[in-house]
Amino acid sequence: MQVKKILIGIALIVIVGLVLLSMRFNAFTSVESEFAGTCERIEGIPGSEDITIDQNTGVAYISSVDRRNGGQPGGIFGYDLNSPDARPINLTEFAEETFQPHGISLWSTPGGPGRLMVINHPFRNGRVEHEVIVYEALGMALRQVKTIVDPTPEAPQFLQNPNDLVAISPGAFYVTNDHAGQTDNAKMIEDVFALARSSVAFYDGAEFKISTSGHDLANGINASADASQIYVGSTLGDAVYVYDRHADTGALTEVQKIDTGAGVDNIERQADGTLLLGVHPNILQLFRYMSNPGVPSPGKVLEVKWTDNGPVVETLFATDGIEISGLSVAARYGDRLLIGSFLDTHFLDCTLQD
Repeated sequence: MQVKKILIGIALIVIVGLVLLSMRFNAFTSVESEFAGTCERIEGIPGSEDITIDQNTGVAYISSVDRRNGGQPGGIFGYDLNSPDARPINLTEFAEETFQPHGISLWSTPGGPGRLMVINHPFRNGRVEHEVIVYEALGMALRQVKTIVDPTPEAPQFLQNPNDLVAISPGAFYVTNDHAGQTDNAKMIEDVFALARSSVAFYDGAEFKISTSGHDLANGINASADASQIYVGSTLGDAVYVYDRHADTGALTEVQKIDTGAGVDNIERQADGTLLLGVHPNILQLFRYMSNPGVPSPGKVLEVKWTDNGPVVETLFATDGIEISGLSVAARYGDRLLIGSFLDTHFLDCTLQD
């Protein structure tokens, strides 16, 4: 009788645990496709995980890696939104075969060359390494300027698992580490047991420091126009965290949490301050899609608008996963909206209705 009670107790614990885990991964969330506009599929760029647009030139920079066929060199593609017959062009054909770009950020000024900062995960010395490559951005051309690495790359403290970054000057940036663990099993344990161990590091042009930690899979990051505030997306926290930035030290002080109801991936900021979020409404479905490309994963593009009554979150684009799965980023230029995926072999070039 005692054994039966113990087994029943264990079964109840397992059931409750599975329910809680399903809720954490938004397993019961469904999405219907919705968009007031038209979209064209642009093929030939696998894993368009991050996209940013130079608002001065209309050139979009797209980070691309074929994650389903590991070992292939990735690339940064240019896509000229002012061209009537725009097509993606690989701007990093000169890169090493180990080039595996991830998050990107552009520092640009009118009338001058910009700085495109790119997280890279090359496989070298028998392990995956992490670095930030800085390019001079010259429209549809890139010139490599420098490479920044962790001071102790064998046991990284600041570039542990870098996911995204935001440039706040031509030489300084903040970068998110989505996990602290260095193995797949360690990362899975963090995700399943809600161990909020990810962090945000700051590079001031000479050295690194940790600005904030304790995030539940920190992912996308961006900044206000004057860099007085930093925005950090949490994929498993379903939120964007707003920080005041202390310019003298680079330290961050949390001032607001914006609930999004979906796992936040990349963040792009528009000229008026509106944030564009690529989000994953159903993380469990996302995991299934990662294992099986035939299983669609829903996605949304959310807008965070600032009002006198606080931030307002609205849906700009939604898909059940048929148009694009694994939606990770959206960037806007006028009435054009580019939407990328970290696994699909195409991105969307959309036009919004007036």
